[in-house]
Amino acid sequence: MRQEARKQIAEELTADIPCISAENTRLLELYRARVLLDKPIRLTVDMLTLPPNGDRRGSPFRTANFDLVKNYTIYLGLHSAIRELNVRTASEDARWLETFLAENGRQLIRPYGGELGAADEIVEKLFSASPAVREGRGGIFDPQRLAEMVLELRADCAEEWLKAVQGADQDQLDLERRLLEEEL
Repeated sequence: MRQEARKQIAEELTADIPCISAENTRLLELYRARVLLDKPIRLTVDMLTLPPNGDRRGSPFRTANFDLVKNYTIYLGLHSAIRELNVRTASEDARWLETFLAENGRQLIRPYGGELGAADEIVEKLFSASPAVREGRGGIFDPQRLAEMVLELRADCAEEWLKAVQGADQDQLDLERRLLEEEL
C-alpha cells in the first residue's frame, strides 16, 4: 500500500511540476496586461491541470501538494536570486530582496508547508512593489525585473525537482525488488 501511494504521488508530481513554468508564463502575461491596460488584475493563477471531466481521483492532497511545490519553489527562487545578485555585486538589489524575504518569507515555510496561496501573494507583492531611485550609485531600482528573475529561478528549481521525481518509478521498482529478494 505504501509503495502504491509513493508511486501515485510521484506520478502526480511528474504531471504537476511542469505547471510551474506554465504558471510563470501566465503570471508575466497578466502582469504585462495589468500595466498596459492600467487595470487592477490579480496575479493569481492555478495551473494545476486536473482532468476536464471533473475526475479528481488521485491523492486527496494533490492540490495542497501543488501549493506546497509553489511555496517552496518561490522561496528557493528568492534565495537563489539573492545569491546570484550578490555574485553580480548588485548588493542593493540583493539587500532589497533579503528585506522582502525577511518580511514575507515566513508565510512560505511555516510548519506543514506554509499558508495556502502564499506563493501567489508573494508574487503579487513582488510585482506590486514600486520602482525607486537607487541610493549610492544611482539609477532606478526595478522590483519587477527582480520578480521576473525570481520566477526564472523558480522554474529552474522546479525543473531540477522534476528530474528527481521522474526517477521515482525506477527507485520504486528497485525498492520492491530488494524487498522481494529479502523475503526469498
